[in-house]
Amino acid sequence: MKLLICLALSFALPTSAYSQTQVKAAPPDVEAAVFSVLDKLDDAFTRQDPVAWEQTFNFPNYLLTGSELRVFERPGQTTREQMRVNVPPGWDHGGQTKREIVQASPEKVHVLITTSRYRADGSLIDSFDSLYVLTNNSGHWGVKLRSSFAQLR
Repeated sequence: MKLLICLALSFALPTSAYSQTQVKAAPPDVEAAVFSVLDKLDDAFTRQDPVAWEQTFNFPNYLLTGSELRVFERPGQTTREQMRVNVPPGWDHGGQTKREIVQASPEKVHVLITTSRYRADGSLIDSFDSLYVLTNNSGHWGVKLRSSFAQLR
């Protein structure tokens, strides 16, 4: 009898302590928190403020561009000069022109983002798509992973 109960429970319980409940649409409070982080990230990048930019991260933080994976272990690893080198000539500002939550749980959200970069006169330089993964670490929503098709130098 104990064996039957154990077998029944093994099929009824998650197979891993890391299993999560996934939903397509994020609850309104999660969506608001995630979009607030993304707004702060955009603002900090436009101001080229590495401290404010890193405050939108959860560490370690990962950036995948092409086949290169960059790992930021802790805050303070980004300088203004490093931020500046990754913007195209003539860049004045940019922003997320499209963002869509495609998967969500109470602790993790996947967001498809289109970012556009502009000159001072408002003309478009380029646009690129990215997938951002944001996590909730002890109440702090932050960007954990960025996979981008941006042209970085």
